[in-house]
Amino acid sequence: MDVGPVVMGTRVSTSRSGGDVYQMLIYPKGAYILHTLQMLFWTSKYGDAPFKAAMHDFVKSYQNKAATTEDFKAVMDRDMPPWMDIDKNHKLDWFFNAYVYGTEVPKYAMTSTFEKKGEETSVHFALTQSGVSDDFTMMVPVYIELADKRAVLLGHATMKGSRTIEQAVNLGKLPSEPKRMVANYNYDLLSN
Repeated sequence: MDVGPVVMGTRVSTSRSGGDVYQMLIYPKGAYILHTLQMLFWTSKYGDAPFKAAMHDFVKSYQNKAATTEDFKAVMDRDMPPWMDIDKNHKLDWFFNAYVYGTEVPKYAMTSTFEKKGEETSVHFALTQSGVSDDFTMMVPVYIELADKRAVLLGHATMKGSRTIEQAVNLGKLPSEPKRMVANYNYDLLSN
């Protein structure tokens, strides 16, 4: 991952890094970047519709034309759902800086303690993002895993740099006993 960002394309293959680095880095990481965007665009209310609309817009905008990374970013910025506008500038700079122009791969860890009062459950959790620089920003998906084997996306925690956040949340009445809180349960993000 650290030979260069995906935006470098074939330039990551050098005599020092090896000629096959392009194939080993660009295609898998590029696919994972698209997967991560899709998962960040996704909500239980809208499903994949926002991401599909953005991809249709990209294909329509550049049909039979060459498109650059910046062209792709411009379409994603234009079609970005409001919940992804974490910098309040209607740009996905934070995402592209992290995964497209950068080479860092974060590590996530989460601990949780549940407390039940009557039929309501509350949780105190700590979420850690590590192995990244101070400006690495990501929306980290936070899930609750239930005893009946279901995992439910509760939301996203915006993390910047290597840090830990702690929070207490009232979860209300749950359909099944809580087992644990998990970050990145469905491998939504590229991480270690």
